[in-house]
Amino acid sequence: MVACDDNRNAGIPQLYSDLAHVGWVLTLVNYLPCEVLFGPDPRHGLAVGRGRPRYPRIPLVKVFLVAYILDIKGRQGMVDKLRNDPALRAACGWPSGLQIPHRSTISRVFGKLAANPWVVHYMLVHLVNAVHELRPGFGKVLAIDSTGVPACCNPNNETTRDQEAAWGKVHDPRSKEPDSMVWIYGWKVHALVDVPTHLPIAFDVTPANESDSPMLRRLVTRSKQDYDWFDPDVVLADKGYDGRENVQLIHGLNAAPLIPRIERPNRSKSAIHTLKGEPVCLGGKPMEFIGTDSQAGLHGFRCPADGCHRRQEPFKGYTVCDDEVWDSFDDDPYTLGGLISRASPLWDRIYGRRWAVERFFGWWFSNGWVENHTCRGRERTGLHFLLSAVMFTAMALARMVQYKPEVSLVGMLRAA
Repeated sequence: MVACDDNRNAGIPQLYSDLAHVGWVLTLVNYLPCEVLFGPDPRHGLAVGRGRPRYPRIPLVKVFLVAYILDIKGRQGMVDKLRNDPALRAACGWPSGLQIPHRSTISRVFGKLAANPWVVHYMLVHLVNAVHELRPGFGKVLAIDSTGVPACCNPNNETTRDQEAAWGKVHDPRSKEPDSMVWIYGWKVHALVDVPTHLPIAFDVTPANESDSPMLRRLVTRSKQDYDWFDPDVVLADKGYDGRENVQLIHGLNAAPLIPRIERPNRSKSAIHTLKGEPVCLGGKPMEFIGTDSQAGLHGFRCPADGCHRRQEPFKGYTVCDDEVWDSFDDDPYTLGGLISRASPLWDRIYGRRWAVERFFGWWFSNGWVENHTCRGRERTGLHFLLSAVMFTAMALARMVQYKPEVSLVGMLRAA
């Protein structure tokens, strides 16, 4: 158990070792601006007015979070667990003697929270800030990708299926082939992940038929707004995010966009540069990468060592095949690749780390928190993913400070 703060495990029974590790996350809920969401909160979220008093909202938010750790399925599962487990009621701060609400009440509170996801997003931002304080290099090397999650419905029944979800073609998670695709009816989860720690910085949910490319701009822009320290050095993405706007946005942050280009039919075969940003010499061959002059903002290339047809035809008056070209990557970062040339060995070496985002999805999905859901509609499904991401980050953060007793996470989160 992590002993980082005297109040960290207050009210957290030792019956649940996982709850003891993230008790400070439940404490953080007390500092959420839930009054704006739920109204006056004189007694743990109980509103004053006519009729029967409302059930406490803040303890219910804690129940939503704890459900992922304890693998509680559905609203009825939450009701049964609260009714039969006094230790859980104490951990969530449920008032003594107050009856347990019906599952319809829990569903209404979940819907209210889904309509205002910024309350839980507030938690995720504070957790990510805490990770950044513990890991100074956090957020320097980022990767973005998406994965598909089936909707909780029968996709073949047009009457009863989730009308906000959609059919889409996503990568097959059961296949090791990078180009293996499968059709699903559901959602796409887009995540911007820190590569060294495999932890999410930002993510969003869209129907499965929406394109990946615009999500890069949305997640990067949101991260700039949420985090004062957001200043990446490298952003990795696959071909699905190929686009001039994406590259220019990342280049404008003084970061290197490592995004392969797609060979499109309308792209001229006689282009001056190849898809890897290599200039084409007068002999029609891609030039070799020499190096980068960072101070001058130039990528250098020379004619290939084996030459071209100009070496074999000197009698026609062509010059010797020894041309050298230095291109400014600030003039056209999309073509040349930005700060790191697509033709350089460094580009390939760093791009190989893009699989960190795939590992994040694998770890995130391995515990069943994401796919085993009963939510319908974009708002509720998005809140489900957001709550699970909060607990995933919280568990990882607890392990980071396991051997750092001098760190006070509660104080850190309060200060944030």
